[in-house]
Amino acid sequence: MKTIRLLLLLLFTLLVVSCSQSETPTPVATNAGGTLVPDATATIPPVVSPTILIPEVTKEVATETATETAVSPTTPAATNTPSAAVSVTQRAMPKFATFAPFRMETSPTLVTDPIAPDLSNVINYFVLSPDQLARLGESGVVVSPGAEKEFFTVYEKARYDNVPIFVTSDSLLHSYHLIFDKVLRTAERNAFIPLLQTLNETMLAQADAQYQELVGTPWEDAARRSVAFIGVGSQLLDATVAVPAYAQDLVTAELALINDAGGILPSPIFPGLEYGEDYTQYIPRGHYTLSEELEAYFRSMMWYGRMTFRLETDDPDVGRAETRAALLLVHALQNATVGGRSALDAWLDLYNPTAFMVGRSDDLTAFQYIDVITAVYGENPTLDQLTDESKLDLFISTAEQLPPPRILGLVIGETDDVEQVTKGFRFMGQRFVPDAYIFRELIWRNVGTSDQPRQLPNGLDVMAAMGSARAYTILEELGETNYANYTTQMDKMQAWTGSLSEAEWTETLYNGWLYTLQPLLVVPEAGYPQFTQSTAWLDKQLNTSLGSWAELKHDTILYAKQAYAEMGGGGVNPPLPQEALGYVEPVPEFYARLSALAAMTREGMGSRGLLSETDASSLDRLIRLADAFQVMADKQLRGEPLTDNEQLMVRFYGGELEHLVMASGDTDSDDPFAQPYMEEQPQAAIIADVATAPDYNRDGTPDPTVLEVGVGRVDELYVVVPVVAEDGTVFLEIAKGGVFSYYEFPWPANDRLTDDKWREMLAAETAPDRPTWVGTFFTPETAYSDIQRAIYSFQESITWGYWLLEEQWNWTAGATAVFQPELDALKSESHYIGRQWINANYRSFDLQAPDLAVVTVRETWDDTLYQAQFDYPEYNDEVLGHRGPYTLDVTYTLQLVDGEWQVTNLVFANQPPAWE
Repeated sequence: MKTIRLLLLLLFTLLVVSCSQSETPTPVATNAGGTLVPDATATIPPVVSPTILIPEVTKEVATETATETAVSPTTPAATNTPSAAVSVTQRAMPKFATFAPFRMETSPTLVTDPIAPDLSNVINYFVLSPDQLARLGESGVVVSPGAEKEFFTVYEKARYDNVPIFVTSDSLLHSYHLIFDKVLRTAERNAFIPLLQTLNETMLAQADAQYQELVGTPWEDAARRSVAFIGVGSQLLDATVAVPAYAQDLVTAELALINDAGGILPSPIFPGLEYGEDYTQYIPRGHYTLSEELEAYFRSMMWYGRMTFRLETDDPDVGRAETRAALLLVHALQNATVGGRSALDAWLDLYNPTAFMVGRSDDLTAFQYIDVITAVYGENPTLDQLTDESKLDLFISTAEQLPPPRILGLVIGETDDVEQVTKGFRFMGQRFVPDAYIFRELIWRNVGTSDQPRQLPNGLDVMAAMGSARAYTILEELGETNYANYTTQMDKMQAWTGSLSEAEWTETLYNGWLYTLQPLLVVPEAGYPQFTQSTAWLDKQLNTSLGSWAELKHDTILYAKQAYAEMGGGGVNPPLPQEALGYVEPVPEFYARLSALAAMTREGMGSRGLLSETDASSLDRLIRLADAFQVMADKQLRGEPLTDNEQLMVRFYGGELEHLVMASGDTDSDDPFAQPYMEEQPQAAIIADVATAPDYNRDGTPDPTVLEVGVGRVDELYVVVPVVAEDGTVFLEIAKGGVFSYYEFPWPANDRLTDDKWREMLAAETAPDRPTWVGTFFTPETAYSDIQRAIYSFQESITWGYWLLEEQWNWTAGATAVFQPELDALKSESHYIGRQWINANYRSFDLQAPDLAVVTVRETWDDTLYQAQFDYPEYNDEVLGHRGPYTLDVTYTLQLVDGEWQVTNLVFANQPPAWE
C-alpha cells in the first residue's frame, strides 16, 4: 500500500506541474490610478480539487454549472492498481457581486510654502501643548489621546467649536465596519440561525438512521460518533434538542468542556487528537456576546468549523475511524432532505453567503469528498456500498492527494507532519483568509528554531506582506526579522500578495476590505502635501490600517481561521461667524476602493435577500460619502477650491457619521421600518484574538497565549494642511480629525477578551501600552480643548454684545469693564456694529496654575457700522461704515470656576482700524 501511495503521489506531482498556470502575476492597480481596470466579478472561489488517479469509473456532470477537464497522465500508474485520468468537477459557485471602482487621473500640482518650524505661517485654531506644536512644526502631523468613544462626537464637537475638520480614512473605515457587522449579524439572526437549526434537525435524524442500520458492524462506532458530532452542534444551538441515548454521554462530556472553555484538553468525540482541542476558542467574542441566541450560534458554528475528521494520523486506525465518520456525514448530506430540498443545498445556503463575506473553507468540504466518493464507490453509493471496508484505504489514499489546509487550525506536536495530521473533512470549515495565511507562514515552524521559535506574529507582518516598506523597517527595528528564516518567508509572502490580481483580491468582502487598505500603505508621490511625506504620516497610516484590520478580525472572528439650533431672539441676528474650511485626507484611490467595496456588499447581500432596508440605506450613504470625498481629494491635490456644498458636507460630516452609528444598532422588532436602538452610549472600542501560541508549562501542561488586537478611544489627529480659498489663495492651517487608537498585545488564551471586558479595562485605565512604534506620531500630551471652547464662546458673545449693545451672559466683571464704555458710546449715537468673526490663530499658551491660564490669540474680524432706526436692529438699517478684515492681538486670562473655564480679563495689543 505504501508503494502505491508513493507512485500516486509522484504521478500527481507531475500532473500538477504540467498543468500549472503561468507564474507571471497580474498587475495590481497602482495608487495613482490613471487607467480603469476591468471590473472584478465577486464569486465564491470554487473548491478546486487537483486531478487525481482513481479506479476507472463512469462519471456524469454533477450540476449544470459544473465544468470538467480531463487530464491525461504523463506517468503510468502502478500496475497493480487499475487507474485512469478522471475528470474532477470544479464547481462554478454563484455570482454575488461586482467590484467596480471608479478611478480618475490624479495629478498633484498644488505648490505651497513649506511649514515653518515655529508654525509662524500656519493658522492655528487650537490651544496645543508644546510637544504637539513641535511635532506639527517638524512633520505636520501629531496624534494625541482622545476621550471620545465614537468618531462622530469628535467631528460634531469640532463643528460646534468652528475649527477646521480633517476627514480621515479611519472614520470611513469605521463606518464600513459598523455596517458590515450589522449586515452579518442581521443575516445570522434572520437566515443563518434558522437554517442551521433545520439542518441540524435533519442531519441528526439522518445520522441516527445510519446508526440503526450499522449497529453490529465495524462502522457502528463511527456512526455513533457522527451522531454525537451533530448532537453537540445541535445542543449548542438549542439545548432542548433530544439526542439519542446511545450518544448522549459523548455529547454531555463534550458540551461540558466547551462551556467550561478551560484550555487544551482531550476530546471525548475525537479521542485520536493527541494534543486535544483548544476549548478556549468557544468563548463567544465579537458581536456574538450581544444575545444568547448569537452566543449559541457562535459555539455551534465554532464546533463545526474547528473539528477535523482527519484522513491519516501517526496511527492508521485513527485516520480510518475519523474517515468513516466523515464519509457517513457526507452521505447524510447527500441523502437527507430539508423542506423538500437536499440537505447539501441547505448547507450551500449557509456556506455560500458566508464564503462571499469571509472566504472559502480552508479544509476539505463535502463536495471534494463527494468527488472522491463517486470515483471510488460510484455515484451516490448506498450505505452498504459506502461501508465496504475493502475500499476505505483506497478512498484515504486517493483523498490524500487533495490539497492540505494552508492555515494550521488545531494543536499539533512539534515533530508532527503538518499535512498528515491536519488534512481532512470539516463540516463547515473555518475560512481561508490572506492575513491568517501570512501569519502561519511567519511563525514557528516556518520561522524560528525549536530553541527560539517565533510563537506569535505581529500585525505589522500583514502590512509588510501587503507591500508596506515602512512596516518591514519597523519589524527590523523591533528585532522580528532576526528570527531564522523570517526574511525568506516574508519574501515569499510579498511575492504571493504581489501576484494577486484585483479580481483575486476582491473575491470576497474580507479580501476586498484588505485590498481597500492597500492605498494607505503606499508612499505618496511627489506633489502630495508636505505632511504626507513624513515618517510620522506613514506610521499614522499603518496605525489606521491596523485599526481597521482589527475591526475586520473582530467582525469575522467566528468564520475566519471580528441637531444644532440657531440662537433665538426678535429682529435680525448678527453676522454668523465665518465657517472654518475643512480638508479631506488626500487618498483618492482609497475612496474609490471603499465605494466599490460598499457597493459590492450591497449588491451581493441584497441579491440574496440578506440585506435590510436600513442597511441598504446605510451602504448607499457610505457610497455617496466616499464618492464625494474622492472628488474633493482630487481637487485638493490639483489646487482647486472646494465648493460651498462640498465644504458643507465636510462641516456636517459628524452628523453623517452619527446617522451611520445609530443605524448600525439593532431593532427589537421584525418590522422592517423599526428604528434601531442603543442600550448605552455607542463606542468604537473592540477587541479580537487573531493567533494562538500553544505554549506549555514546565510540567508539560498546556498554557496557550493569544495575540489580541483592538481599538480603544478615538484619538485626536492634528494636521497642517494646505487649503485653497474660493479666490484661489492658498494658506496653511491646522485641521482636526479622529483616528483609531490601536492596541496589540499577548494575553492568556483561557481569558480571550470580549468587547465588554476590553471596554472595562479602558474605563479603568488598565489597558496595555500602545505599540512602541507609534511614538513617531503619537504624544501623550493633549490639546486644551476646553480653553479653546471657552474663548470661542466668548468671541461669539462679543459679536452679540456689539449687536445688542448689552452685556452678555458669560462676561465677567473684568470683561464687561473692557467693552462697556464703547457700548455706551455706540448706544448714545444710536449706532450698533455687525461684527463677524473670521478666525482665531492661537499664538501662545501658558498654564500658570491648574486653574489659571493665559492665552494669546490673533483674531481676524470684519465689521459693519449701522444706524439704528428703532430699539432693535432691522434689515433695512442704514450702513454707516465698514472696516476689515483686520486682526487684533488679544491676551486672554481664564479662570477655572466650578469645572468651567471663564474669561476673567482680556488685553488688546492693538485697536481696530478706522471706519471707511
